[in-house]
Amino acid sequence: MCLCNTGVEDIKHVLFKCPFYAIKRASLATTVIPILISNNLNHLANDENLYLYGNNSINDNDNKTILVATIKFLKDTNRFSI
Repeated sequence: MCLCNTGVEDIKHVLFKCPFYAIKRASLATTVIPILISNNLNHLANDENLYLYGNNSINDNDNKTILVATIKFLKDTNRFSI
């Protein structure tokens, strides 16, 4: 169970649902959503695989931008720090 007590702490919960990270999630979305819109892939906005692995329909630079934004989000949450 996540510390927020609203769900199981898995990657979907952390990336898309946990109320503790709503502000940081908005920053992630600010980076990712325009890329998805420009590639007509809006339906992937809540697909954790996109954030972790990228997508073959997106160019390498945009995939890198998404992956770097995801890493920044995860670092900013301090949820997975040692």
